[in-house]
Amino acid sequence: MGLITDIEKIMAMISQLTHLSPSKQDKIRTKVKDAKTVAEKESIINEAKDEDQIAAQQEKQVPSIVQAPSFTFADCPVSENAVTTPLQSNPATPSTLEVQASQSQKWRVEVSLSAFQLQETSQRPVPTLSGAAIQLGSKDQAAGGARTLLTANSVSGLGNQSIDLSSTTLSLPPVAYAGRYQARLTYTLIVDGS
Repeated sequence: MGLITDIEKIMAMISQLTHLSPSKQDKIRTKVKDAKTVAEKESIINEAKDEDQIAAQQEKQVPSIVQAPSFTFADCPVSENAVTTPLQSNPATPSTLEVQASQSQKWRVEVSLSAFQLQETSQRPVPTLSGAAIQLGSKDQAAGGARTLLTANSVSGLGNQSIDLSSTTLSLPPVAYAGRYQARLTYTLIVDGS
């Protein structure tokens, strides 16, 4: 009875190595079952714990967005003509997109834009500015798809990478409904292999 309890404890211990893949955990379980002595089993478990710690450290080293800008634009008059407007100056709002990577990996940041919708309205459907676009640096971004904004390969992807977006502008189509419109910019960091 004691041997079965010990094996159950070992199997439960292997399940707690959460930074190892399920297939790796299965291989460790097989090795433990095939081990002839208690010392062999302990050695396998200790190696697995070390491997789990290394995997945990590597997970912490995945690149991350440390600063993502949001934008506010100056009020524009309702117009039958298309209008382009610059950012409204706000020193409290960062205009730089910054990514931090502690190890060299291939990654990219994509940006997508939702539709501009009229805020504070009781109208259904909610009026939108079809055709509104934000120009982020040299990248024009309209609602719908995603565009790559910042990239790094495995050689250049180490450290902090940033792009200044202070020259961002908003292009508006002819506007039918006066009011404040809002859209969501979503920044997505994609690491090669994820």
